[in-house]
Amino acid sequence: MRFLRNLFFLTLIFASGNTEAQATWEKLFSARQSDVFRSAREVSTGGYIIAGYTADSSVNDTDAFVVRMNVTGDTTWTFKYNGPMSQKDLLYKVIPTLDGGFALCGYSSSVTGLSDDAMYMKLNSSGQLQWVKFWGGSGKDRAQDIIELPNGNFAVVGYTTSSPALYYDAFMLLLNSSGDTLWTRRYGASSYDDANTVRLLTDGGFILGGQSYNGANGFDQFLVRINNDGDTLWTKRMGSISTDNIESILVLPNGFILAGGTNSATTGDDGYIVKTDTGGVVIWAKVFGGSFPDDFHTVFQTAGGNFIACGTTSSTGPLQPNIWMLKTNPSGDSLWSKAFGGDNHDHGYCGIPTSDGGYLVVGHTGSFGFYNEEAIVIKTNSTGDVVNKLKYTSAWLLATPTASTCGSASTQVSVVVRNFGEVNVANVPTTVLVSGSVTATLNQTYPSTLVAGDLDTLVFTTTINTTGGGTFTFNCYTSNDNDVFPLRNSIATTLTIEGYANAPTVTNNSRCGAGSVTLSAASTSPVYWFTTPTGGTLLNTGSTFNTPFLSATTTYYVQSGYNCPSARNPIVATINQIPADPIVNDSDRCGPGTVVLTATAADPISWFNVPTGGSSLGSGNSFTTPVINTSSTFYAEAHNANCSSPRIPVVATVNNLPANPTTTPAIRCGAGTLTLLATASDSVFWYNTNSGGSILAVGSSFTTSSISTTTTYYAQTDNGTCLSARIPVIATITTSGVDPVINSVVRCGPGIVTLNAVSQDPVTWYDAPSGGNILAVGNSYSLTLNASATFYAQSGNGTCLSNMVAVLVTISPAATDPVTVSNHRCGAGIVTLSASSPNPILWYDAPSGGNQIGNGTTITTPLLLATRTYYAQSYLGSCFSNPIAAVAEVFNIPAINLGADTMINGTSFTIDAGPGMSTYLWSTGETTQSISISYTDTFCATITSVEGCTKSDCIFIDLITSTFENSFNSQLLLFPHPTSGNISI
Repeated sequence: MRFLRNLFFLTLIFASGNTEAQATWEKLFSARQSDVFRSAREVSTGGYIIAGYTADSSVNDTDAFVVRMNVTGDTTWTFKYNGPMSQKDLLYKVIPTLDGGFALCGYSSSVTGLSDDAMYMKLNSSGQLQWVKFWGGSGKDRAQDIIELPNGNFAVVGYTTSSPALYYDAFMLLLNSSGDTLWTRRYGASSYDDANTVRLLTDGGFILGGQSYNGANGFDQFLVRINNDGDTLWTKRMGSISTDNIESILVLPNGFILAGGTNSATTGDDGYIVKTDTGGVVIWAKVFGGSFPDDFHTVFQTAGGNFIACGTTSSTGPLQPNIWMLKTNPSGDSLWSKAFGGDNHDHGYCGIPTSDGGYLVVGHTGSFGFYNEEAIVIKTNSTGDVVNKLKYTSAWLLATPTASTCGSASTQVSVVVRNFGEVNVANVPTTVLVSGSVTATLNQTYPSTLVAGDLDTLVFTTTINTTGGGTFTFNCYTSNDNDVFPLRNSIATTLTIEGYANAPTVTNNSRCGAGSVTLSAASTSPVYWFTTPTGGTLLNTGSTFNTPFLSATTTYYVQSGYNCPSARNPIVATINQIPADPIVNDSDRCGPGTVVLTATAADPISWFNVPTGGSSLGSGNSFTTPVINTSSTFYAEAHNANCSSPRIPVVATVNNLPANPTTTPAIRCGAGTLTLLATASDSVFWYNTNSGGSILAVGSSFTTSSISTTTTYYAQTDNGTCLSARIPVIATITTSGVDPVINSVVRCGPGIVTLNAVSQDPVTWYDAPSGGNILAVGNSYSLTLNASATFYAQSGNGTCLSNMVAVLVTISPAATDPVTVSNHRCGAGIVTLSASSPNPILWYDAPSGGNQIGNGTTITTPLLLATRTYYAQSYLGSCFSNPIAAVAEVFNIPAINLGADTMINGTSFTIDAGPGMSTYLWSTGETTQSISISYTDTFCATITSVEGCTKSDCIFIDLITSTFENSFNSQLLLFPHPTSGNISI
């Protein structure tokens, strides 16, 4: 009922449009970067709801923006939405909802910060957010239209490039009243498809409009008819061979009105309105525009059944694109066309009929404000005209003072005042608020008419005192009524004005000997340096000045400020005499320790360990260094009352101790001489004591006298200045090695043989008792042999070797594997198995271990009830072959039972020997499983199983084909009685 009441209300307001006053006005919305309105609707309680986006923070942080206005264009509330990651959040559509609130859709890149996601939200009537939802994946997903259904659900359409989309897919979401997704559908092929608009149909289904790639025909209008579950009923792609699209759909009782753009081969970019029947068949198509780009974004029906379309035109109005509104009759013929804007870029997105018979248009403009894109709302009368055009004045620029102005007691202030609007404005009140170093309020009215789009300079008669200079902020603004929200009629400028500076405070400086001197001056203003007290050449700027090379004391002059300078103060650079350099003596030592250095001079001497700076280590003509490990340079300096001589380096040399020799000890088995070795870059001397003693030899090698016990000698290097430490070198006398214990090896047939030796010392294996080749090292050695061979093992303790010990490896012939023959029988019993081999054969009941059950080429098994495997193994000496299996198979005897002997009334009878046999043989010669008989006789059958086992059975069948009366009495006695045989009578 609420939906029907709203429809009734809309009918009333459109019907009453001719009787109400048609208000006209223009409103501008200006932030810092970009403001755009994309959608607008009239609200049943009065006024309008408008949506788009604003970049009032930065171009990278676009916020969704909603404005509620009354019928006169005054803003009653605004709503902004900034997503979680503060990136782009934009709204494309807004609609009033049945509960008095508003539903909106667009997209956001603030959810992941990486991709666009479709965004839709719900506000209450006061502009408070009730819910916001997002939909999409890793691609680009944008919601471009939203409608409310009679049950409070919502339908949202747009396009997606997220998986599983192959490129661009049109999509539709059905949402419940809380924004939760009830179902999702995608429409289109594998190329480009999008949905710009959706409308509800009377049968509960929907019509979607957008753009789709149509092969050689280019991009065409895309019209999709779906049922209430989102299933496609039909799809239309239509248009020229170039680009065509649908931006807005109007549902009529007998079809659809489609509005958008076309880029046909003959007309270029133009506005495009198409009428189709309810099946999407084109009834008529109309092109609007000129030789420059034009397009439509929305189409609505007016109270009289005409159509109002809104978009952008470059063919009408000033040179740049303009906001465009066009009215047609029901046949699509133009009734009038209006363009709004100025000399910069203006773009229209939505134009709606209003209840007073006029129209409301929204978009953005670059023609009437501070920035390239400012949102604009235009309210027209029924003919699309605006009587009360945009009024907008602002302070545009602070003309004076400037940063180059010197402070004075009467500084003039002037402001450039600009008329951004479309109407002339007379007597513009202008105010300047001065803050910072001086506080003042200046008020003055621009004394004449400021023409629309023009600017002029207003000079204030009241001056300000800036004698002291400093930083000043001038906040300039106009205070007449403006059609701008928020009020943006001001400009703030901060600048520094230089006052007449105070003379700087100077600091004289001096140096020892000719050279440059650094002078300094302190001031709150910039400092300038000269060679003369007045005039002259500017030498330098800044608080310090490095003079050129001076050989005598010189006076310079410094002032504060340049435009408004102070008096110049003198500053002196003094040159003092330098003492004569001291005469120094170097000294040295071997290895770490202290060194005594000396120097002479006419002035006192101080000692340092750095060439400049640092603290004095001592004074006087001699100086004992601290303990040093390496050669070090110290410095002697002579000094008078003002200056010091250059510091003269004095070297305390620490001569390197030669590197200790690298020695090689010697070992021998038993008493005798040994040769010891020592490696060094310097000369080597040999001793038999660790200090003192006599030199035994000189050189890198030393041969001892004959010794019988281990003895220590010492090697020392001499680099000509210093001696190294004496390094011990041991001449070791050791005993001979112990022979390893080994065992001979025997194996059956060629293969891998492992030799083992037991020794407390490492073992080496050879292929000969002397000389020969080393085969392996270690207590065991494995190799592959085809024949018997002898090897040799020798142990060694690193110095001495044992005797060679022989080990014999014998390769005995291997027994040949027997060839076995398996056998079988039918039923329990014994089986004979056989095997052949050139070697004797033994039989076992298991492949390893087990019991020996016979020998020779054949064996007879014991009574077997089931199949069993036995193993034959041949032997040659102590060598055995592999066990070879022979199988004694016991097969079951097949079962046959033809039944008991019987007498049958009839002319035939069937006997069955049972299924599953390999062959059948009857006494009649037949070979089938069953036979049919027609005479009395004994019949026998022999069956053979698949294993070849047979069994027979017989049956007597007496076929009685007629009866006769016994006309005589007789008696037949059968013996023995009873009997189980067959007796023929």
